[in-house]
Amino acid sequence: MQNNSARPAAIRRPKILVNTARACARQYRRGRVVARLVPSAQQANRTAVIQALQQAEAEANAARKQGDITYSVRQHIDLLAALIAEQTTPCKPR
Repeated sequence: MQNNSARPAAIRRPKILVNTARACARQYRRGRVVARLVPSAQQANRTAVIQALQQAEAEANAARKQGDITYSVRQHIDLLAALIAEQTTPCKPR
């Protein structure tokens, strides 16, 4: 069972970020994206990947809100797109 508070719909972000992330989520390639965004979770199970993505996205959002010079809109969109894709794509049977 998923934690509903972690669902993309429950995350309050600027509409332009969310809309762009939804469009990018359609082209999501897990291996490539996870390796780039959260390398420590690359070989982890789906739950661990989602948790790592949530943490990285929260950090990106904090940087956005603070006006941090290291904030990357592209990386934030990639993180949101990965979260959306991971949480909405059905698991493949083994």
